[in-house]
Amino acid sequence: MRRRTLLGSAPLWAASAQAQQEELLLVNAPYPPFVLEARDPIGEGLDVDIARAALARAGYSVRLALVPWRRALQMLEAGEADLTTTISLSGERERFLLFSEGYRSTVRYHFYSRRGSGLRVERLEDLAQVSLGYSAGFFYPPAIKQAVGRGLVEGRDLEVTVRMLNAGRSDLIVVNHLAGLWTIRRLGLEAQLERQPFSYSSGSPTYMALSRKRHGDGRLLNTLNEGLRALVKDGTLARLEARYLPP
Repeated sequence: MRRRTLLGSAPLWAASAQAQQEELLLVNAPYPPFVLEARDPIGEGLDVDIARAALARAGYSVRLALVPWRRALQMLEAGEADLTTTISLSGERERFLLFSEGYRSTVRYHFYSRRGSGLRVERLEDLAQVSLGYSAGFFYPPAIKQAVGRGLVEGRDLEVTVRMLNAGRSDLIVVNHLAGLWTIRRLGLEAQLERQPFSYSSGSPTYMALSRKRHGDGRLLNTLNEGLRALVKDGTLARLEARYLPP
């Protein structure tokens, strides 16, 4: 998916007084279950709810705009939006983004093939024998892409990537383990696709990020981090995860 130690933070009561019910624009692309399509009966998505709960404690409201992921990054760079969620840390992005503290400690990547394909991927080196589908604009550990021997196939988004696999346009796809399973189930493709035994864990946490152009003074970042810590402490984060990610 997407670490930083902060040197200090303003008290939440002070941030709340400054916020005065200010509305923040959160931009992201659909990435279930973290960000869901508009009017999804479950809600706007796990990470959208986490951001809203963390910032509401300081008096901020959050409005979600769904746009393609590359457009979301462009809006943040230009100062046209305030924040995003579900993002991986990278040096290039630090140029125009301020990253929160990590709120998920690791990301697991799973690999799916068409059922009955005869493929068996048990280690990273086995990727040398396949073409691999992935979703545009999202971070994948370099070791995965570098191991692929028969070419990379880019999908516009996760749903397209899964459909391309089912149509035979790639041998295999790599997905965030939660987002991938959610999407496959929603598309009704559990019988057609199967998960390979190999999985890859990245030690990189998942972050939220603020536009440097709009919030470069760090005050909103401090507020966001305090809110995220509070959600962990009072159990709100666990309750939100249980709602979107039942056993």
